[in-house]
Amino acid sequence: MRAPTIFDSALGALHARRVILRRRSFLTLLLLAVAWPVSNSRAEVEIIRLWTGYKETSAFMRLREFVTGKPAKAGPNVLRTDPEERTGFYYTVRLADRDAGSLPAGEVLLQVVPPDGVIPVDYRFPFAGSKRREVRLDIGLTGDDWTHGKVLPLAWRLVIRDASGRTLASRQSFLWTDHAGKTTSG
Repeated sequence: MRAPTIFDSALGALHARRVILRRRSFLTLLLLAVAWPVSNSRAEVEIIRLWTGYKETSAFMRLREFVTGKPAKAGPNVLRTDPEERTGFYYTVRLADRDAGSLPAGEVLLQVVPPDGVIPVDYRFPFAGSKRREVRLDIGLTGDDWTHGKVLPLAWRLVIRDASGRTLASRQSFLWTDHAGKTTSG
């Protein structure tokens, strides 16, 4: 039998440290796994992407509509101020709920300062919940609510709220300022 060397004792100490670190890592992971549902019990909805722009009726033409000549009904994710009118200024929003895996029903509050005004106008659009993680909403100011053609609004703010009124996500234009108490309903 050979005598233990410094190298052997160093290996023994290194092995002991690895065992301790593995146990600590396992305990840390176990604690995180137990605490995770508690810390993330709230749905976290985020706006992944937001496009704005003027759209003509032809942008919503579907093949079935073209072939049959009958207008197709808008899906549940197309929200318009005038449901019968398609032409207008749209805010296309991609929402995602990374935690819960489904989006709760709620309301979109859209506040817009028109090109010819200084006081924002409020528009409210209720929307149904979805079992999908990501949802695209087309929110349109149509008919008499948008008579400005392709002209952009001066400023806007979009707020996504759940059914209880709690703000889930929001986005605003660069020129938006706090217009508290100065809004009108559209």
